[in-house]
Amino acid sequence: MKSHLFSIALIAIVLSACAPGKFTVSDPWARPAQARGTGAAYLIIENPVAQSDALLSATSDVAQVIELHKTVMMQGDVMQMIQMERIVIPANSKTEFKPGGSHVMLINLKCDLKSGDTFTLTLRFQNAGEFNLAVKVQDR
Repeated sequence: MKSHLFSIALIAIVLSACAPGKFTVSDPWARPAQARGTGAAYLIIENPVAQSDALLSATSDVAQVIELHKTVMMQGDVMQMIQMERIVIPANSKTEFKPGGSHVMLINLKCDLKSGDTFTLTLRFQNAGEFNLAVKVQDR
């Protein structure tokens, strides 16, 4: 009986080691910003599975409006932020939301975001579901 249980445990360990990686969201942060102004949250999304996903929305209590934005180069070397209905996260990839790129825009902040503060941000993905993040406010 003990060798049978050992075999089952060994199979479970091998299968978990061979299982595909899981969709993860890491390194959430935001720069300091003033109440009634705008801010932005940044993060890293890893999608190690063979199917693309999409970030559909974000929510938080710190802002009246939250939008998904992407900064793009326009004609004449002018950078412009555009609102995105969704941001595709390709299969087998890492997508970084960073200044000058994709970000979660926090519009009409309800409070100051001071360096050292933390706030909750919920991301909703098409396939991966919801992720609740503790976003650290910091100077970077």
